[in-house]
Amino acid sequence: QFMRLALPMACSRRERVALQQALAGLSSALRQWEALDAVATHELEQGLDSMARTAYLSPSHTGLLGVAGLGVEALASARSKMIRQRSAAGKRLEELHSEMEALAGKLDALCMELGEGPQSPYVPGALLTRKDAARGALQAAGRAFHNEAALRHSLLGAYAELQPSQDDERKRLLIAWSERPFSLADEGTRMASLRKDTL
Repeated sequence: QFMRLALPMACSRRERVALQQALAGLSSALRQWEALDAVATHELEQGLDSMARTAYLSPSHTGLLGVAGLGVEALASARSKMIRQRSAAGKRLEELHSEMEALAGKLDALCMELGEGPQSPYVPGALLTRKDAARGALQAAGRAFHNEAALRHSLLGAYAELQPSQDDERKRLLIAWSERPFSLADEGTRMASLRKDTL
């Protein structure tokens, strides 16, 4: 269902349909991005938690845990389980990242489907009733998605290289991941305005 927009009567029917499709696609992409981010953040937290537990079950902590209490085999089994969970989280994070990159590409495609023409910079609160304004909104969201995806790519690299003993690095990684400097959609942000303007 296309959103209701007060499109200029001067627009042809084809142009109105193209605008509606572009903005409906933008609105959908913004919602999907938030959903994917929530799942990815949960996966990262699970992976980092497994890493912390792996460190706790390492040989250096054997004296604290007590081999007699848990048993050597139980310790090895538990540690192996945590390593597998970390690996599974990493794989899932890569899959989610690919989906987020695809969303950025989708916005590029939507902008191209509007055809060539002038583009107005996105201004929060502006009516997206013309192609130039719609191009600006799509470009603003697309740039934010591409930049955030690039940052997440580097953070995933850091995740893969983290050692269980690096407690401070784990905490810093989660903070860097959660800050979302390019795509944060909290109240008052540019992305929050984009979501409101496409409703």
